[in-house]
Amino acid sequence: MLSNYYRKMRSEKPDSWIVKMDLVDHIGALHQFNLDEVDQKLEAIEFFIANIPHVKESPFAQSLLRHRLQTGDRIVVMLDGFDEINSHCQDKCIALIKAVRLTKLNAFYITTRPHLNEKLQDSLFQFAYTLRDFSQEDQINYLSRYWTKQLKVDDVLKVRSIATSIVDRLSKSLKGNQRSFIGIPLQCHIVADCFESQVNDIVQKGCNLEALLKDLDSNLNLDTLYERLFKKKREIYRQEKAKVQQVDNHILQKALEDHMECLEVYLRDLAVKTIVSDQTHIDCLLGKSSESSATIEQQHKKREEGSVCFGLLTLNRKGEYQFLHRTYAEYLMANYLYGGFRLDEDLRNKLLDEKPTRELIGSEILVGLQYQGVQLFIDCMLHEIVNHEKWHVTWRVQDDPNCNFPSQFTDFTNELYSVFIIQKGSANALIVAVERHHANIFELLCTFADVTLEKHKILELMRPLFKHVDSAMKFEFHLEMQLDSAKRKRNLLAFFWERKLDGFQRLLGWHDGKHADYTSLIAKAIYFYTPYLYIQDPQSEKDPEKQTEFLSQLLEFMLQNRSTVENYITYGHKQYRMFSQFENWYSVLTYFLRHEYYDSLLEPLVRLLLQTTSDSALVTLVMEAFGKHKDVFKLPKVEKLFNILIKMRRTDVLVQLPQEMIILAPKAFKFVYEYHQLCDRKKWLPENDSDATSKTLCFTMT
Repeated sequence: MLSNYYRKMRSEKPDSWIVKMDLVDHIGALHQFNLDEVDQKLEAIEFFIANIPHVKESPFAQSLLRHRLQTGDRIVVMLDGFDEINSHCQDKCIALIKAVRLTKLNAFYITTRPHLNEKLQDSLFQFAYTLRDFSQEDQINYLSRYWTKQLKVDDVLKVRSIATSIVDRLSKSLKGNQRSFIGIPLQCHIVADCFESQVNDIVQKGCNLEALLKDLDSNLNLDTLYERLFKKKREIYRQEKAKVQQVDNHILQKALEDHMECLEVYLRDLAVKTIVSDQTHIDCLLGKSSESSATIEQQHKKREEGSVCFGLLTLNRKGEYQFLHRTYAEYLMANYLYGGFRLDEDLRNKLLDEKPTRELIGSEILVGLQYQGVQLFIDCMLHEIVNHEKWHVTWRVQDDPNCNFPSQFTDFTNELYSVFIIQKGSANALIVAVERHHANIFELLCTFADVTLEKHKILELMRPLFKHVDSAMKFEFHLEMQLDSAKRKRNLLAFFWERKLDGFQRLLGWHDGKHADYTSLIAKAIYFYTPYLYIQDPQSEKDPEKQTEFLSQLLEFMLQNRSTVENYITYGHKQYRMFSQFENWYSVLTYFLRHEYYDSLLEPLVRLLLQTTSDSALVTLVMEAFGKHKDVFKLPKVEKLFNILIKMRRTDVLVQLPQEMIILAPKAFKFVYEYHQLCDRKKWLPENDSDATSKTLCFTMT
């Protein structure tokens, strides 16, 4: 995208000096950029002079660039690929940006994938522009045009119909974080490439479209999409190679297979070197070669040529081969790491047999932000393992979880915990899986932890998840949660609600009630985060029964620990008076009233409010919900709420509710009217008769 903008800008403003740098090509220079220099402005200018091609060789060019940066004379800087460099280089890059902004640039651009937007925005105090994703109509148009052109077909309407069906299936198969990570345009191109032959068979040979759609429903996610792409590239290359040989015998076939295997190893190694910047980490993952440098160079040259024919590599400005898109490298590296977790001994690649590699994977690769693409692919790949029959029957369900549990998994978990303790509670793979919504990694690590660690140790690993809870009552935090969608992802309950409904039960299962601080943290988290769940969406595709069970667990835990909740609410209300008790829970009440399959949750919610706060808090909550969602408060809904209050003998609360709402339910209105009549009568009766009237009131409420 930035390259296209660069070319367009050069065409429209030929007198401007437009500097475009691919950050991944300047990692070494970024490492050397000195943050401690007194004059960072000068240091930034020298950085660009030293790293722009053809400038450092020409004193005149150096002088001109220095002048333009200092005076703002028609100079624009573009940095591409912030997400493709490691975290250390990212910090240096941010320092460089802050320094170069002290000069008089006409414009400055930097690009990244969405997962690092927040880091740049927070560091530079600058909002990011976000490219609009392809709409479904855009995707259909792209696929239709591509297949019509490639297949040279005249039946445009039929091709468009096929594209429409496939896009509809893709929108359901690929989750939001998967689509946003690879980018809709790239996804479209991969889909167009992968399914070109199937579309041709449907159009030209009359094959069944439903068979393809059924295959998509059952087998398509992010990693299988890339698997299809690589499989197609591999097959095309194999066919082209076989044509060149023009000899059909088993010896040449064996040679071709060996050649293909060597290419795949080369691509795997290049992928690791592309993603991992630390040479010791690369050696840890790939091992050190015993061959001479000349032999290695010769092998690399031969394999590079083959890989280019594979259609995956291109030459950069330094004359070095790199992947056409970074996600290709992330997929290949993830596939390599996934091999270490395979359950089949014949398929497992022994990566987890060595302690340094286990520690690197568990405490670096599954945690670091620069590995987020790799993590996403691994999460997709692990779906096969965590849904394997052996996984559930042997380790998760049986009473004896230690039965045949692989030693490398036990060692992996123990070392993950040890590194966490040594680093004094920093981020770990378990909580990162929650924060980034990686449900399969979470399931894998939870099972590892259940089998290997004591419950209190697992809770220690989970504790950093609650780091925002103590600030949750603050005014600034409320605004962040309401206004910034990126910060809403910090809602730890959102992960369980959107990706892992049964996961919260595991968290509660680790909590044995013996550690008051954990009880408090969980209760606080439920109290604050529940209103920010996306439960207001009535079109949810989740299982309503599991949703009901999840929300029931939240309310039940709050009721069981109501003294903790009450203390927290009381403290927060005194400390930050601008907030009412159970701030924003009106949305939860509204949702429970709106949907019939949440009927059973309404009473626990009302009971929780009455047992942890004052009556006025419930009245305020109902009035707020009524004021904002009057369409929900119809006859059956109002009577449902009133019947709960009557059943709980809380007529005193019911009569405080707005009259406009009460008159919507005739039975409730009649009840309130009779209540007021009895109360008026009580004022004028002697004491004994007054007591009798009170009993009548209680009897009526039952």
